[in-house]
Amino acid sequence: MQHLLSLTKSLDKLRFSLPNLLPASGLENLNRWHTPSALLYLYQEFFPENWYASSSSLYPQEPDIHSPRELEFINNVNQQLFPLDEWDLELANSQEQYLDRIPVPALGIDWAYCLSNEEMSLDELEVPLQLLLPLTDCGNYACISLGANQWYTDVWEINLQQLPSRSCIDENLLNSLCAVYGEPITFLLEVLNVLDYNTNNPLLDFSHETEEAKWFDWNPENLRTLAQAYQEVPPILERVFALFEWLETDNSNFHQILQIWNNSVRKF
Repeated sequence: MQHLLSLTKSLDKLRFSLPNLLPASGLENLNRWHTPSALLYLYQEFFPENWYASSSSLYPQEPDIHSPRELEFINNVNQQLFPLDEWDLELANSQEQYLDRIPVPALGIDWAYCLSNEEMSLDELEVPLQLLLPLTDCGNYACISLGANQWYTDVWEINLQQLPSRSCIDENLLNSLCAVYGEPITFLLEVLNVLDYNTNNPLLDFSHETEEAKWFDWNPENLRTLAQAYQEVPPILERVFALFEWLETDNSNFHQILQIWNNSVRKF
């Protein structure tokens, strides 16, 4: 089939990638062979015109690095489908790292990484983040763990110990009450999901604080899923920043949110 490498080329590539199959290293070497084969197949599947127009070599110059054709595909993914992690892509292009899986970037609000690595303290975060984090599960836990209750009381007159946790909130009621006020308050629940890394969008839910969700296997389903997820990111972030701007313009606007929050507590 024209969409597949010829049998001869495939065997040549197999011989190059698996120079000495020993029992202990056989599985590892097979895995190393699988990735370039998958990358070349995906190149033909997703970018057929680029594939047929390419004159780049199918073969790497040495083991454990990408071939020029593989790098073409990886950069096409980055440019045409969704962005890859900048650092990992740079290392791959300089042949310092082999991308055996898809490196997903963190496109959301990665406040957890900033706080956990002491890049900044709570009072250095943007004001909207300072105000909204206590309403999220992850943010509330982080604030209490950092011993920030007194700081919130002094600066924002918020007692973290008395603030209803998100698990106590009736989210349907919260949305209904927010709808009364209109935009941008209607975006509140979605914004909290972004800050809680809980949007079901892998590009928004990944934090550098944990590497667990960063890597995806190279396969057609994941490429399509991530491409669709990337299309959803801009409108979501636009709504996030609309609420942020509203709070930044007048910090007292947060009192409306607190009132809605307290009125949305589940009645047990």
